Amino acid sequence: MNFALNRLVLVRHGQTEWNVTGRLQGLTDSALDETGRAQSRALADRLAGEPADALWTSPLLRAVETAEALAETLRLTPIVHHGLRERDVGVWGGMPYSEVAKRFPSEWERVLSGEDLPVGGGETKAAVQARMIEAVEVIGAAHPGGTVVVVSHGLALKTLVCGLLGLDLAHSERIGTLPNTGLTVFGNRRGRPQLERLGDATHLAAGALTPAR
Repeated sequence: MNFALNRLVLVRHGQTEWNVTGRLQGLTDSALDETGRAQSRALADRLAGEPADALWTSPLLRAVETAEALAETLRLTPIVHHGLRERDVGVWGGMPYSEVAKRFPSEWERVLSGEDLPVGGGETKAAVQARMIEAVEVIGAAHPGGTVVVVSHGLALKTLVCGLLGLDLAHSERIGTLPNTGLTVFGNRRGRPQLERLGDATHLAAGALTPAR
């Protein structure tokens, strides 16, 4: 892809109650919990004084709330792009992982084995990656040579990282869990994205602000 941005700062949304209880969120509009709001404020403090030309976000509430926490500090109005939303997990949305494994054992085993399925009747990882890359291309065209902050979601961001680096989607699982409000940053090296940070959450204090899985 043609990487038109100077810097791309990717942010996973702050913590939600469903992050803590291990439920699949997908397209469910869950809000930040108290810790998630504190994480977002901590990230805003960290980004204070950092140059940014635009702030884009997924339309889902947990991402919008995180972006709104950054907006005043960055002095930017969040721009919503539906391509930045989390993976659609279909009927699995809202279920604990343990319930998915119990009710859909065959499909769950295939997912664990690395098969890229439209989970719960929703999306494949490849479909998520395609729309995430398309969203970044739209953002780059809107802000060529700029620095843009993008708030999105764990799995969606991992598929994007693989796409930007030209890696097979199987590497998305090897990345592990991106922490809530963690920063993943790409610079520009001769028109190609260069990874500078992956899931950097050093702005979070120990204890109350420790990101949940």
